[in-house]
Amino acid sequence: MTFAKVHYLHLVMGEIGGVGKSWFTKLLIEAYKDLCLEHDVVDCDETTPNVGRAYDRPNYHPDCIGEYEPRKPIYFISENLNDRDLPSEMIGMAMKKDVIVNTPAQVGKVVNAWIQDSGLLAMREHGLNTICWFVGKPTNASIEQLRSLHTIHNGKLKIVFAKNNFVGHAGSWKSIMDDHTLDFLETAGIQHIDISDLRLNEEQRRLIDQEYAVFSELASPDDQRLQLHEKMKFAQYLKTTIATIVGTGLLPIADKPYS
Repeated sequence: MTFAKVHYLHLVMGEIGGVGKSWFTKLLIEAYKDLCLEHDVVDCDETTPNVGRAYDRPNYHPDCIGEYEPRKPIYFISENLNDRDLPSEMIGMAMKKDVIVNTPAQVGKVVNAWIQDSGLLAMREHGLNTICWFVGKPTNASIEQLRSLHTIHNGKLKIVFAKNNFVGHAGSWKSIMDDHTLDFLETAGIQHIDISDLRLNEEQRRLIDQEYAVFSELASPDDQRLQLHEKMKFAQYLKTTIATIVGTGLLPIADKPYS
C-alpha cells in the first residue's frame, strides 16, 4: 500500500529509571535535526521534562511559559480508563508532523495499555508508523522487559533495542547478548543498536542537566560554552550516534512505510 504521506510516532521507552531514555531521546531529535526533518517533541516526564526544556523551550522551559501559550501537556498518569485517552492527542499530532516522545520510568504498564486501547497500531493502515525505541542497560531485567513488550503487543509493535553503553552501568552486553537472546531478537524482528558513552566532566554535565543545552549547539563553532577540543568531542559523538540511528533505516528519509 502506498500513502501520499507517511508519518512517524517515535516512543522512547524503558522501564528502568536512569537507563538513559532522555539521553537517547535527545540523540533521536538530533538525528531529525541533522536530516532537516520536521518534527514535534513531547516530553511526558511531568517532574523533570529535561528533553522538552532543551529541545522545545516554548512548551516546556519555565522562562518561556507566560510569554508563550504552551501546548497542553501530555502525560501518562494512571491506569484509569478515562485517563488513558489523554495521550491520544499525540496521534493527531503525528498525523500532521512526526512526533518524538520521551516517556518517564515506571509507566510502561500504562503506556502499553494506552497503545492497546487507543488503536494506535491500526493507524499504520492510515499512514502512521509507530516505532518503539526500547532503551536498556546490560542486565537480564532489561532483556525480560523487552521480551514482555514484544509479547504484550503480539509482535505488532515495531521495536528497536537501544543498548546503552554508559560508564557506570553494571554488567556487560557481551554476557547479556548470548545466543538465546540473539535468537529471540532475530525471530521477533527486533533490531538492536549500540549507543556509545560520551564521558562528560562536571561542567559539561551542568550545561546539559541544568542549562538544558542542545547537543548540536554545544558542538557549534559559534557557541562559546566549550573549548575547541570539547566541541570536537561532541561533534564526533553526534556524528557517530546519528549514523547509528539513521542506519536502522527507520527514519523517514523516504516517504514510504517501513518493512
